Amino acid sequence: MEIGSIQDLGSAVRAARLSHKLTQEQAAALCGVSMPFLNQLEGGKRQHLSISKVLGVCGGLGLSLRAFGPGVPVDQVDRSPAGDA
Repeated sequence: MEIGSIQDLGSAVRAARLSHKLTQEQAAALCGVSMPFLNQLEGGKRQHLSISKVLGVCGGLGLSLRAFGPGVPVDQVDRSPAGDA
């Protein structure tokens, strides 16, 4: 899924949470964030997000994020999981 907005990100997070059959409360605890943060993230209402919290939620729910940009050939993007060296 391509993420082009905070609403897209929220939808992806919600879908992942539901696929794991977790309540927002359970998912927030698993991901180390508050339930209000997760609720606002899923609803696309957070305009200012801590990237560390977003990555924590995504990691906790089994989502991976990849950034691609102009001038970066896809075959040169490091696809190793975070922490691999």
